[in-house]
Amino acid sequence: MLPAVQFNPQAMNVNILLDFTKVPPQPKGPRYVTLVPQVDRDGNDLGGIRLPHLQAPLGTFTGWGLIKQQFGGATPDICQQLGQFIPFANTKAERLAVSDPRLSIEERYADQGEYVRAVKEAGGALVRQRLLLVEDYDRMVETALQKGTDLWKTPR
Repeated sequence: MLPAVQFNPQAMNVNILLDFTKVPPQPKGPRYVTLVPQVDRDGNDLGGIRLPHLQAPLGTFTGWGLIKQQFGGATPDICQQLGQFIPFANTKAERLAVSDPRLSIEERYADQGEYVRAVKEAGGALVRQRLLLVEDYDRMVETALQKGTDLWKTPR
């Protein structure tokens, strides 16, 4: 379990066709099956095209989000299929202090250059496979350079 997400859902959202000619809308037809993907050790979805932000991650991207108690009622609830980002701790000490099972940024990347190299390697492979446009690769590398500057300007 990720420390930033202290929530164990009792049930999944129900996906069902609704008849909006009635007030309130009434269920019409069978429920849709809710499927969830397998995840890697960081909690990021497996399968599909894994873009550089998943191959050289700075945190966990989920395909779901939580409604805070103050907005969702007595207990937290899943906010449909809206996603969220849960960043990694910057240092090993920060990670251990909150019992985060995911490696910290400093444990993954020795410096900004190593992080940018990981993004370039992941993006370059996708470009060669014709799964990513060069212009998108360039933007991703530029974003990695900027994020790296923000992350590594603070002394560790």
